[in-house]
Amino acid sequence: MWLLCANGLVYLTYGFASGRFRQRFLPVHLRDVVHDAVRALKFQLPHETGTYNAVQRLLYIVVLVLGVLLVASGLSIWKPVQFSWLTTLFGGFDFARRVHFVAMAGVVGFVVVHLALVVLVPRTLPPMLTGRAKRPVRGGTHS
Repeated sequence: MWLLCANGLVYLTYGFASGRFRQRFLPVHLRDVVHDAVRALKFQLPHETGTYNAVQRLLYIVVLVLGVLLVASGLSIWKPVQFSWLTTLFGGFDFARRVHFVAMAGVVGFVVVHLALVVLVPRTLPPMLTGRAKRPVRGGTHS
């Protein structure tokens, strides 16, 4: 958990300070999410490395929120007396456990989708691991 917290804090700090979150994940409109989801289910959604469609933008925002919920609910069920205010915020120990379980299931689902994407589109693996994608530049070559 502490490694997740440290990594998450660095990632969130960088993402907000650099404007990367706003640039990469916003805006997200319901109409665009539905449109891209329908196209994805029909296997008609083009996948351009380095750009996120509306479904991807929404899911990345959701997984960031799930990460925060995991840490907060995890602290409230790990030390319910020391973090009684947090446990109370979740509506009690039992509800915090449910939140933690659902958030973890969401993160597992996110990982499963990424693994499926690697199987379906293998060229997506290097950018997933490095966070960098080759982008086409004018003239048709890659940088």
